[in-house]
Amino acid sequence: MKRISFLVPVCFCFSFAFAQTLTKSGVISSQFGNVSWLATSGISTAIQSSDGIYLKSDLGSNQSSNVLNLTGFGFNIPSFSIINGITVTIKKRADRAGQLNDKDIRLIIAGNQSGDNKASTTAWSSVDATVKYGSATDKWGMQSISAASLNSISFGIALQVQNGATANTALIDYVSVTVSYSGSSQTPVRFVAFSSKKETTGMRLTWRVHEEDKLLRYEIERSTNGTNFEKIAIVPAKAQEEYSYIDQKPLTGQSFYRIKGVDVDAKYGYSTVLSINAGKSGVLFKAFPTIVQSQLTIQHDPAGSETRLLITNQDGRIVKNLVPAKGAMETDVDLSAVVRGIYVLKFTNEDGSVETLKFMKQ
Repeated sequence: MKRISFLVPVCFCFSFAFAQTLTKSGVISSQFGNVSWLATSGISTAIQSSDGIYLKSDLGSNQSSNVLNLTGFGFNIPSFSIINGITVTIKKRADRAGQLNDKDIRLIIAGNQSGDNKASTTAWSSVDATVKYGSATDKWGMQSISAASLNSISFGIALQVQNGATANTALIDYVSVTVSYSGSSQTPVRFVAFSSKKETTGMRLTWRVHEEDKLLRYEIERSTNGTNFEKIAIVPAKAQEEYSYIDQKPLTGQSFYRIKGVDVDAKYGYSTVLSINAGKSGVLFKAFPTIVQSQLTIQHDPAGSETRLLITNQDGRIVKNLVPAKGAMETDVDLSAVVRGIYVLKFTNEDGSVETLKFMKQ
C-alpha cells in the first residue's frame, strides 16, 4: 500500500482588540437615466484620485443626472468585525453655484440601493468642495451591516443630482468610501498544521490546533476547483490538540480540502487549503486580496533555496523580484509604491514548476 503524507504548517493568528478604518475608491461603474456622466479618461479612473480630472454631467433646466452606481471597492474586512459606520466622501463642484443639489446618495448592498438617502440640501458650490456623507458611527439607517456585504464586489454607492432652472454642469473629482469597524481579531481557533494520508479506507485528514476559544465544531470542506467548497462532515470540538477525519469517498483526480473552525457565537476561522492530485499534496497557490491597496499576501508551497516570486506588469516589466524565506508558505509583499493596474504574479518552485495568477493594484 502506498502511503502519502504531507504536513502543512498553518499561519498563526494573533489576538488583539482593534478599532480601525479602511478607505477605498470604486473601480467599477454603471449608470441609468437620461443625462449621462462622462469622463475623458474613463469614469472609474477619473474619480479614483483628487487630481482635477473630472467626471461631469451637463444638465438642462430642471433635469436630473443619471443614477451613477460605483462598485468594486475591494474591501477585505475580517468576517467577524462589527461595522460601526460608513462615510462617503465626494469632492465636487458646479459650473453655476446655488442651483445644483444632491438628489440621492445611497449605499448599494447586495445589488440594491439600501438604507437612508444622505442627499444634502446644501447647493453645490462653484469651487471644489469635499463633502462627507455619513460618519464613523452612522450605519445609514440600517440596524446592522455585515462585513461580507461590504467585501462583495456588488457593494457600492449610488448618486444622482438635480439641477435648477438654468443649464448647469455637475463635476466630480473624487469619490471614496471609508468603513469604520471594530471587534477582536482573534479567530476562534489557531491552526498549527494540516496533513493528508492516503489509506485503504479513504483519505485521512489530520489537523493540529492550538488555543481553541469557545469552539463548537470543525467543518470539513471539499472542492473540485479550490474555489467552491462543500461541507462533507462535522467533527465536534473536544478541547484537544489533534483531530482527524477519513473521507471514505474521496474524489478522483484533483481535489481540495480545508477545515473550518466554528465557535458558539458563529465566528469562524479557516486552515490553509490542501491540494491533492495524483498522490501528491501541496498548498493551494493563491493571493489575496485580488484588488490590492497596499499589501498582497501569497500562499504557496514551502519555499526552498531556488524558489522565486516575480511580479510583472502587463508589458512584462518586472516590478518585484523576491526570494521567499526558506520553508515559508506565506509571503507578504508591500505594493504601496506600485501604480494602479493589472499585474501577473509568478511563483517558481524548487522543482522548477511554475504557477501564475493575475491581480489588480488599486
